[in-house]
Order: sequence, then C-alpha cells, then structure tokens
Amino acid sequence: MTSTGSFRVDKDGYLVTASGLVLMGFKANEDGTITPNSRDSNKDLEAVKLRFQQIFGEPTTKIKIAANLPATETQPSGDGKSRQMSVEYYDNMGTVQHLYFKFTPTKGNTTYSNEWSLSITDSAQNNAEIGRYKITFNDDAEKGGTLKSVTLENGASGGAYNSDTGAFVVNVTGGPLEINLGLIGENAGLTQKGKTFTPAEVDKNGTEAGNMTSNIEVNNAGEVFATYDNGAKKLIYKIPLVDMPNLNGMISMDNQTYTPSNESGRYFLWDAGEGPTGTFKAYALEESTTDVASEMTAMIQTQRSYCSNAKVIQTASKILQETTSMIR
Repeated sequence: MTSTGSFRVDKDGYLVTASGLVLMGFKANEDGTITPNSRDSNKDLEAVKLRFQQIFGEPTTKIKIAANLPATETQPSGDGKSRQMSVEYYDNMGTVQHLYFKFTPTKGNTTYSNEWSLSITDSAQNNAEIGRYKITFNDDAEKGGTLKSVTLENGASGGAYNSDTGAFVVNVTGGPLEINLGLIGENAGLTQKGKTFTPAEVDKNGTEAGNMTSNIEVNNAGEVFATYDNGAKKLIYKIPLVDMPNLNGMISMDNQTYTPSNESGRYFLWDAGEGPTGTFKAYALEESTTDVASEMTAMIQTQRSYCSNAKVIQTASKILQETTSMIR
C-alpha cells in the first residue's frame, strides 16, 4: 500500500508511481459494470493497464428529432414540394450511415389539411424504405401546430407509434432503432407552424469507432475512464481505498509504501466515499501534514538548548584556562 496518489502511464501502458509501483484496481466488464469483488483480500485486484490498440464504438439505438414543418404547405396554394433532412447514425461496425427523412405535404381542398406523409430510407440498405407514416397536426387555439396523430401507413414497414413515449421503431441493418418525434399535443419534437421548414435539433446515442488515447480520467469515486479520439469514454477500472483497524501499526517500507502487520490488523478495500475512507480528487496536490506551529516551537526549543549547552562549554573552557594559568 502507498499514500502516493501520483501516477503516470509507462511504456507498457501500466499506471505506475514515480518509483515504478503499479496501480491495482477492479477491472470493469465490457459493458462498463463492476462485478462484486472480494474486499478483504487482493485476489480480485488487477494491474491497471491501458490497451492502446483497443477500438471502441457504440451503435445508435435512439434518435430524437425536433423540427418544424411549414403549415402553409398544406394549404390549397401550397407547392406540394417535399422537405428532407438527413440524420447520421452509427451501425454495429462503428461506421457512419444515414437515415433520410422525407416529409411530403397533403394539400387541403379549401383550407389547411394539416397532414404530411413521412418516408424514412436507410443508406445502409441501398436507400430502401424502412418506414412510412401519416402525420397529422392539431389546428385548435390551444394546441395548434402540435402533433395530433402518427400512424403507420397500410402495408408499410416500420413499427407503430407509441403515444406514451412519442416514438416508433424501425429496423436498420444492425437491428432495431427507436425514432422519437415527440408526444401528442406538445411543442417539443415535430411541429407544424408558420411557413418555414426548420430542422432544429437531432439528439442521438452511439459513437463512431475510435482509438484509445493516452489520456485517462478518474472521478471522485475512483472510477478510471479510458478516452477515445471519437470523444467517447469507457469505464475500465475502479480503484478501491484501503483501511485497517490500526493504521499506525503498519510497517513502513521504502518509497512511501506500507505493509500490514499483526498490530495493524487486516485491511479492507472500500469504495471511495464509503465507510471511513475519503474520495479521489484528480489533478490535486496533497496537503502537507506538517504542523508548522509545533515544528517552529520544537526548533526554538532545540536552538535555545544548543545555545545553553554552548555557554556551559564556553564557561568550562574559561575555568580550565584560569586553572592552567594558576598552576603555571
């Protein structure tokens, strides 16, 4: 065990102290979870090592769209032109694909029809259609321009719209993908107002495949995250903190290290912030444990003792000189 919390990455990818001691921790599973481990022994601890050849990417499983369709296009005078938007997503191979959303208005006979047809195609499937829906909007004073209904057109592929979540599911090459257009009667998500088509916002999960960098992050809980050049982060280790009944009973070793003894009792590995242990703080300097007042007092006492002893020696030397002169 060591009280030194400064580590660096060595040439082999291990996190080590300045003296070469390797940091140990609980290794995370591939899904970023930590399996329950033994806390009163070191049998589950592993050397923290960064594997720079590792490539990480997550497929997109959810997309949320916020956009405004022009209400004027559903009037009899509308030009009937489709509005299109493209959304990137990441497939199971970590590569970029595209979903193409094509909104086609239905022109009303005498007034607004408030109706659109949505066709979704997938670049990974040679732009094949994977969903086609009929979308209608409210036109009353209270909820005008908000979603009224989203229905799957007859014979079309795609999943049914869920009014509780505001989403439906389509199948891309890598599997199901949820698309959220917003809830019925709410202004968030897809709306129909004014005369401007505005693809306002796209929110999605997933990341493109990326290589691990040499930068790591450690949070207050002692969780070690690897960072990737695609901006992703992944939990790879969790560092425990050690406590024992009698810390003063440990045996001091070289390089600020300690080992348990019969006087110290058995150690226990705590998660940071739990039990009697503290937390981690990245890029912080350890506060000095020196009591300046006590040390200054001790120095003054030592200095005065030295001066007093020096005076005694000087006095004894003079007496000896006088005695020698008298004998002569």
